Amino acid sequence: MKPLDDDQLAERLFEGVGPPQSPPELRERVLREAQIHSTVVPLPDVWTRIWDNSWLRLAWAASVLVLLAGNVVLEPRQSEPPVVVAEAYVDEEIAEFLRPMYIADTLTPNLGRSGGGRHELVEIDEGGNAS
Repeated sequence: MKPLDDDQLAERLFEGVGPPQSPPELRERVLREAQIHSTVVPLPDVWTRIWDNSWLRLAWAASVLVLLAGNVVLEPRQSEPPVVVAEAYVDEEIAEFLRPMYIADTLTPNLGRSGGGRHELVEIDEGGNAS
């Protein structure tokens, strides 16, 4: 079992760490201020006063309707844009480049061959050496 001295030591270690107590007169002071301010009616802001005024709401609704009607009625009539048609032109060089090439399975690459002891590349010309 755990000795009692360890619990008392732990309690003494943390006894000053808790939050400080509020002053006793604070509650009375807060309640008194709350009572004073509860009787004061706050002034409404500008937007609330505008919204509460029925004439201003009516003027706002009328201006929105006038703007919508003006947008529909006075819409500028524009002529139809010209129709653009792409040409059916085929570039023969691009078409030739895009055609697939078929390579025979029996074909070997023409890489040339060594020219004896001269250390130069000799091109093969139909099975013979080019001079």
